[in-house]
Amino acid sequence: MMTRMDFELMAKSFKAGLDSFTDSPEFIAQPTVAYHFADGYGAAVRQLTIALKKSNPRFDEKRFLKACGVEER
Repeated sequence: MMTRMDFELMAKSFKAGLDSFTDSPEFIAQPTVAYHFADGYGAAVRQLTIALKKSNPRFDEKRFLKACGVEER
């Protein structure tokens, strides 16, 4: 079973990747790319939360999404 430490490590890694990509000049200069990336990133992280919840019933989806930089819908 995955633990809170595992979830925190994953969220930290995802957020670091997101931050490094979204801070790039190429990303900032192309709003259409930014929009589609954000939509795809959010969908992928939300899909991951489904699997993580199955691995540990105490998994907190809202907390994980926030830590990954994904806003709730």
